[in-house]
Order: sequence, then C-alpha cells, then structure tokens
Amino acid sequence: MVELKMTDLPTEAVLPSTWFEVWGELTKEFQTKHQVKVHISGDIAKHLPNKNQFDALLKPININEKGKKTLSIQVKLDSPDVLLAGVRFHMEVRKKNQKETTAIKVMNRTVQVNRNMLAWVDVPLCDVEILKVAKSGLEMEVQTSNPQQNPIMISQIQLFCAQKKDFGFVEKV
Repeated sequence: MVELKMTDLPTEAVLPSTWFEVWGELTKEFQTKHQVKVHISGDIAKHLPNKNQFDALLKPININEKGKKTLSIQVKLDSPDVLLAGVRFHMEVRKKNQKETTAIKVMNRTVQVNRNMLAWVDVPLCDVEILKVAKSGLEMEVQTSNPQQNPIMISQIQLFCAQKKDFGFVEKV
C-alpha cells in the first residue's frame, strides 16, 4: 500500500447525494456481526464513558463546548474487513452574524456549516480519504470562530462504514 500523506488528500470532495444510502451506518448489530472494534479519542472522549465509547455514540451525547474554539475527534476501526467511510453529525449552529464561522475539518478539507440550524451535517469520505483512514484512522475537528456566542453543540454522531470487498479495497490499494 502506498503511503498517503495529508498533502496527497483532496481539499474538496463532491460526492453524490445518495452517498449515505450506499454505505451503512455502523450499528451495534453490524459491529458485533463483523467484530469491529471502535477506538475513539481526542477532546470528544471526555464526553463519553470510558467503557463502551461506541455504545455512547449510539445515544444522544449532548456536547456543549461553550468557550472552546475546537473539539478534536479521532476514530479508528480495528477490523479485517470493514472501513470507516463517513461521519454524520447532528449539531446546532447559532451564528449571530455572517462573520462567525462553524466548520468541520476532516483530514485535508473543511466542511463549512453556513447557516443557523439544528440538523444533520454529512461528512462523507472520498476513496483516497477512506484508504488513508484505513491505515491511520480519521482525525476531525469541529471549529467555531466565536465559542461564547456560537458554541460547539453536537447531540449525536453516526459512523458509516463499508465492507472492503464492496468498496473494492484490494483493487484500490
């Protein structure tokens, strides 16, 4: 497998609107059936119980980081046949003016959240990102320019995965 550097990864990715319907959500049943171990670290870990961190993601987690500009999230799957293919955040954004920004930095690109909302924000990974994540895990950062007026608020996180054979992993490496 060729070693991918962050500079090799895209700064933008346009993926089909049906992307999340193609790959499946990493549910407890899927995790058990495919023996997937999920490792979660970064700032998010303090919001999850030490045991069964993945189980905690399956429920509302209600993160409200008032006063903090960034929230780091690292996810690594330990599985012989399953790849992490995307993340979906249920979050609330309360921008007071147009100059305030909220974004999710994923690998080498940034997904801007441009409006006030309480909704799902989809962060699908393109093929080259999936290959990089398979080797080193996924590093993300939720960012806000004004943590007092527009704190980072995440109520739930969903992980999406693909089986290596369905993704065509062997052919792509």
